[in-house]
Amino acid sequence: MLLIFSTCAWGQNFVPNPGFETVMSCSAVVNNLNCPPWIKATDGTPDNFHQCFTNSCCTVPSNGFGYQYPRSGMGYAGIIVHGGNDSREYIETSLLDTLIAGKVYCVQFYVSTANISGHGIDLIGAYFSNDTILTTGFNNLPYLPQVSHLQGSCIGDTSNWVLISGSFVAAGGERYITIGNFSNDVGTDTSCFIASWPPATYFYIDDVSVIDCGWSGLDESTNDFNVSVFPNPAQGEITLEFNSSIPYETTFEIVNVAGQKVLSAILKKNTNLHKLNLEGLNPGIYMYRIIASGEIIWKEKVVIAE
Repeated sequence: MLLIFSTCAWGQNFVPNPGFETVMSCSAVVNNLNCPPWIKATDGTPDNFHQCFTNSCCTVPSNGFGYQYPRSGMGYAGIIVHGGNDSREYIETSLLDTLIAGKVYCVQFYVSTANISGHGIDLIGAYFSNDTILTTGFNNLPYLPQVSHLQGSCIGDTSNWVLISGSFVAAGGERYITIGNFSNDVGTDTSCFIASWPPATYFYIDDVSVIDCGWSGLDESTNDFNVSVFPNPAQGEITLEFNSSIPYETTFEIVNVAGQKVLSAILKKNTNLHKLNLEGLNPGIYMYRIIASGEIIWKEKVVIAE
């Protein structure tokens, strides 16, 4: 289980320009990433799309790769995630701060398959590194992403945005995030069929976030108090199980990645099991917390699935 200390900086997104809203110029051209500080990580030529762009190649919702509204804001990025002969594109940016060893970071971003794609794929992920991985070539990068979409679950939705989410414990010193498909063609599932041509996949990307979710492990000051939550990821309802009952009422709250409280409930005293209704919450990564006598005694992330 994961206990988050009260000093947790929940709500701070470490990713600059996470929705690709900031652009250098509205005179965009295809094959030119125009949303600093995001850069291309290889010789591939990622794109970004924005409402202010005047070139029809890169406008939204209609552009040279398909038709999609931004998930939020005015823009999004786009990369080839499967192009045959292991060809790939990647986007990379430095984070706003260096990740700390032993801390858990919650990561999420959204993808949508562009209409130009011949098929969907299963693998796209986020890789964190101490230094930039800027390199030459067009092939898949030989790294294991810390956060990745579930292998074998093909993404071929051209109408909606699909959440990619996960968490990892930082080794310490990570300062860069790179997004793309790190698997070769043999290891990539292309079973979701969209069209007969071309034999390639292009993903739009939007709303990238990396959130400090606290320290890994248990706080010794909890005196062996422990909370289990299941299922996690959850759909519609979760159950909280305390390893020991608390002889007074406590408050259960859920906050989103912006630090806003989106759900609150009173937990009865002397009860080990508590069922909570999550209907109405959008898919994504949240933090729940348990409050007793005005003090936060437990914090942990919970993922709401689609």
